[in-house]
Amino acid sequence: MKLSWVLVFGLSACGAAAQPSVPVPVIVANACPALELSCKDTVEKAGVATKLDPGEITVSIGKCEQQGWSVDARKCVAAAHANAELVTCGSTFKLGPDGIFADRTSTDKAMSAMTKFRDEMCACTDSACAQRVSDEMTKWGQEEARNDQNPPKMTEDDVKRFTRLGEIMGTCMQKAMGGGTTP
Repeated sequence: MKLSWVLVFGLSACGAAAQPSVPVPVIVANACPALELSCKDTVEKAGVATKLDPGEITVSIGKCEQQGWSVDARKCVAAAHANAELVTCGSTFKLGPDGIFADRTSTDKAMSAMTKFRDEMCACTDSACAQRVSDEMTKWGQEEARNDQNPPKMTEDDVKRFTRLGEIMGTCMQKAMGGGTTP
């Protein structure tokens, strides 16, 4: 009878009704049934960990509800701490390759390349150097377009960072060609 009181207490803590007169099987201590994550909780948890845009979070909650993501799919998404993990969830559970499941690796690569081009452009002191950097950047862009069928998925912050890089690069190019000042 002592075991059944412990079990009754444990079940009551999990929200189950106690029925001490019925024989109760032994249950692992502290084992409450796992609560199912809602679409909202799932996507918001992933959004915090992977720094998703609020708009992407809202759209993804709607997709989850409309498509009826499985419990395992929601667990995968909620556990994601990086974009690559979301990409894996999207392909594993056939949730699609876009939205929060888009591969952002190409955006990171592009940001790194543009930062390098900005630094090179801002180091130029004449128009020949500026033209060389501009030509290299054009060639790189053409190669990327040929190799990547889908454009990189960019967040609002990505767009702002790329815009700022472009502005700085333009100012540096003007200076190298004799028509501007350093940013």
